[in-house]
Amino acid sequence: KYRRVVFGGPEWVRHRSTQRYTRHIMSMTSSRVVQALLYPVSCFALSAGVVCFLDSQLSPWHDIIQPLKIPVSVFSLSGGALSLLLVFRTNVSYGRWWEARKIWGGQL
Repeated sequence: KYRRVVFGGPEWVRHRSTQRYTRHIMSMTSSRVVQALLYPVSCFALSAGVVCFLDSQLSPWHDIIQPLKIPVSVFSLSGGALSLLLVFRTNVSYGRWWEARKIWGGQL
């Protein structure tokens, strides 16, 4: 049921045609990934819309209510830390892959 289809000549021509974009867009609603992500993305979009609406409606009150201000330095420091974490994790995973490749090459 879930095995891959072996492509022949006609299947390859159909797969590479420019009509595939339309076919993929039309089949997006039946995608399990889209169906799984629809609820969380909708909730976040709705909450962002509510926040934007409230911000636009409360704009005359900005003198009384102090707007939320986050310093840019927070994002700069956290961005640098996250980039270093990503680099270290990438290097470790590449090292593991390289070691497994050497072991696999020794087995063959």
